Order: sequence, then C-alpha cells, then structure tokens
Amino acid sequence: MHRSRKIYRKALIRAVLIKHAKRYNQAATKIQALWRGHFSRREKFCYYSYRKWLKIVKERGERRAAEAVEFAIRSKVDDLRILEEEARKWLAFVVFKLHHLLRTFVRAGIYSEPGTTELSEFENLLNSIRYTEYMKRLKKKYDEFVRKHKSQFSNKKLFPIIGNGSDYWYLSLPEMYELTTPVQKVKDTRHSLTHHGHSTKSHSFGERKRLGEKEITLNS
Repeated sequence: MHRSRKIYRKALIRAVLIKHAKRYNQAATKIQALWRGHFSRREKFCYYSYRKWLKIVKERGERRAAEAVEFAIRSKVDDLRILEEEARKWLAFVVFKLHHLLRTFVRAGIYSEPGTTELSEFENLLNSIRYTEYMKRLKKKYDEFVRKHKSQFSNKKLFPIIGNGSDYWYLSLPEMYELTTPVQKVKDTRHSLTHHGHSTKSHSFGERKRLGEKEITLNS
C-alpha cells in the first residue's frame, strides 16, 4: 500500500511538472512571437513605413495605368482625326474630278436617287465645291508654270508634258480642300443706308447751314 502511494505521488508530480512546462512554453512562445524581430523592426525595417510606401506605390501605379489608358485612347482619337482629315482632302481631290457628273434639273446623273429631282447626298457634296474658283486658280497656276518654262523650248505654241503634272495640272490637296468649305455670304446692308426712302448720306456744309436755319425758323 505504501509503495503504490509513492508511485502515485511521483506520477502526479511528473504530470504537474509537464503541465507547468507546457504552460510556460506557451507563454514563452507568445512573448517571443511578440518580440521576434523587434530589433530589426526598430533599427533596420519599419513595418508601418513599409505599408505606407506600399500604398503610395500602389496608388502611383494605378494612376500611371489610368494615364496610359487615357493616352492610348487620345492617341487613337488623334490618329482617327488625322486619317479623317487626310480622307477629306483626298475626297476633295476626287470630287473635283467628278464635277461633270452632277445632275441637272432635267437629266439625272449616275449618282442621283431614282424617281426624284432632288440632289443626292454625294451630289450635294459635288454641288458644294467652288468649281469656278478652282478653274481660275488652276489656270493661273498653269500660266505661271508655262511662263516660267516655255523659254526652254523652240515650239512656243505646244507646251510639252513635264513630270506628272502636279505643278500645273491640278492644285494641291490643301488647296482643293479649302475650296470645298462653304463661303459665308456677305450680308447686304445697303438697305440700312436709307430711311423712309430718303438717303442718309452726309450733306454738304451749305446744305447743313440751310437746314439749321430752317429748323431755327420753325422753332421760333
């Protein structure tokens, strides 16, 4: 009986020691986890500064990405605008070559809408160009070119073809595009110079003197 009591007491003491050791180990683990890297965080690496830096870098990256997307969209819009402008100039070049296809009131053209006497959309474009001004400029350009180079040839009546004709056969694309823009009509203000059928032109000195004397007589 005494021997079994001693064995029990030893087992109890061992279990208590193991329990206390586990408890101390858990407490030490928590303390070490709390203070682990404290010297590095204090002297070498600051976690909160790192988080702040990481936030700034993230915001800057998002801003740069948004600017890159905006720049790509703006570049695409600029490219489309440049292509559209170039297409308009080439369209102006083609339109001046097709002016003879514009319909008349009696006879329809190849671009006319069937069953109507109205101008189609493309015919309105043909009708909007200033063809008379175009021919004037083209003739002036041709005459200047002939006057500049005609002295080099013996036959003064027959002017040879030189190059592709870009210097005298047709205007440049910007010039043609300029002639497709509508001209603002000058407002006629001649009616404002008259009032009730009488001219408002300035009177001479003698006429103003007579009018003044007449006004004085009426007032008296």
